[in-house]
Amino acid sequence: MGWHECEYLTETEAKALKLKHVDVIRSSGDVTLSYSSGRSWRMPDMALLYVELGWVPPKEFVDDVMRSGIVKCNREQTRSVDSNVVSIGYLKPEKDPLPKPFKISGNLPEGFLENLEKQMKFKKAMTLGSQVIPPGGNLRGGGGGIRRGF
Repeated sequence: MGWHECEYLTETEAKALKLKHVDVIRSSGDVTLSYSSGRSWRMPDMALLYVELGWVPPKEFVDDVMRSGIVKCNREQTRSVDSNVVSIGYLKPEKDPLPKPFKISGNLPEGFLENLEKQMKFKKAMTLGSQVIPPGGNLRGGGGGIRRGF
């Protein structure tokens, strides 16, 4: 356990660039997102910031974020071992260079970052019961594309 700091830029640099996800420049946890496609993905909280900096996740993950309903979200303080979950987004500058200047990649579909952001907050919506929330779905309940059941 403990904190991990972004190795690509400092908090001051992130604020100067007016990045939206400066709040996750330090992270102490992982998020696991499970989709109606049957795939599950584990990533650091910092994944949102990394997308802003130009990281392009695997195509299958992008497809899930844009096209599959999210069925489960877990946030953990440490990485657990689960062979059914694919780990992504644990970046290091030495092996995972990002483009300069930092910017969201044009290789990602419009709305990807916003959908991912909503889906990473899905756990807050779990009080709604057993549901599938489609990409871009409303997490507050009351319509907005939420479907009950699977």
